[in-house]
Amino acid sequence: MLQQMAGNTTWSINWTMADNTTVAHSGSEMIALGLAVAAYMEEAHDNAAALRAALEAAETSAEIAAVDIDTGWP
Repeated sequence: MLQQMAGNTTWSINWTMADNTTVAHSGSEMIALGLAVAAYMEEAHDNAAALRAALEAAETSAEIAAVDIDTGWP
């Protein structure tokens, strides 16, 4: 974002991909990556909060066991 604000529209960074290849990504692509990571983390946090609330509301061991901690994750 700083590069874009400075008017540098040709900025890029090499990024190692999951298959171990290296790909150059533009500033816009890296901003999109950051936004995608933030959305993923928000979804994970929201799920964790919902699970915590369900566990805190449980009053018996059966209610605790009924909380499926494996669902809802992004």
